[in-house]
Parts: sequence; structure tokens; C-alpha cells
Amino acid sequence: MDDAARLGVDALILANIGLLDYASTCYPNVRRHLSVQTSAANAAAITYYAQTSGIRRVVLPRVLTIPEITAPTHHAIAVETEVFAYGGLCVMAEGRCHLSSYVTGQSRRSSPLWIGEGSRWGTGAV
Repeated sequence: MDDAARLGVDALILANIGLLDYASTCYPNVRRHLSVQTSAANAAAITYYAQTSGIRRVVLPRVLTIPEITAPTHHAIAVETEVFAYGGLCVMAEGRCHLSSYVTGQSRRSSPLWIGEGSRWGTGAV
């Protein structure tokens, strides 16, 4: 993070609350985005991170419905919204693909283009 900030990155995408605190203290002028791995999926959580860490954008998890994403409470928060809309391997816990790899016997690392056929385990969905 230190090197990235010194090199002038546009933003830091962070999930760890300790790193969010460090970034807001040491690099207050670098934009902070809240990673999908934080699983901040409601207005209260997003407001908390905006107030405590100064996040400017939140990446919402793909498990939210369109009405949940467009809820008026999200618009009342002065934070940009991005949606993680696709991820064929992970099951419900964004970014934590180890369980899916274990159950399916396949690994995203074996092919960067693999999108996890049947990643919904038995539905045949791609």
C-alpha cells in the first residue's frame, strides 16, 4: 500500500479494517474504496465505513437483488456505488473461493479463463 500510494494510484481498494484505518491516517488524500470482500451490503454498514474510514466508493456483493442495490437508503449516502455483478466460482462469500474449489474439484487458478460450470453446485448454471 505504501508503494502504491507513493506511486500515485487513483485509489486503494481495501477490505481489512486495520488497513482502512492505516490508509486514512497515512494517506488521507488517496481515495479509499471498500472491497466487495467486506460484504458491506446495507446502508448502516456503508455509512459506518464512510464515517470511520472516509471511503468514497463501495463495491456491493453480487448476491444483492436490483431492488436492494437501488434502495433509496443507498442513494442517501455520499458514496459511489459499484456492483460486483459476476463471479462464477465463489459461493455467497465474495472472494473466498476455496470452498467452491474443494467441492467441485476445480480451481480458478488452473485456468484464468475458467468460469466454473456448475458453480451453483448442481444447477448446471455457468
